[in-house]
Amino acid sequence: MTNAQAKQKIRELALKYHGVAYLWGGNSLSGIDCSGLVQNLLAAGELYSLVIDRSAASLYDHWPIEKALPPDPFGWLVFFRAKEGAPITHVELVWDHDISIGARGGKFIPGRVAIAPI
Repeated sequence: MTNAQAKQKIRELALKYHGVAYLWGGNSLSGIDCSGLVQNLLAAGELYSLVIDRSAASLYDHWPIEKALPPDPFGWLVFFRAKEGAPITHVELVWDHDISIGARGGKFIPGRVAIAPI
């Protein structure tokens, strides 16, 4: 699969997830969390084949980290932590330079999959 084909597959699947309810530990169109969404999107583009614990922190530990976005950052991952030095607790996939797609919510906070500013 070419890079362009991979990106197209990821975009198509991402749009299917847009608006799906956040569900902690979820991994389907019935409900999904941030790491499940990112792993499903990367798998659709054949960009992810690691078998690891399905968490944002585990993705962070196994993903190559870059400090600057390339001219076309689509498909890169952005990781979040509550404060400096805290563990990674959230991950989203970069859609464009200042936009990402992510399952935003929490274990006890309702949310949805959204394409929104980072």
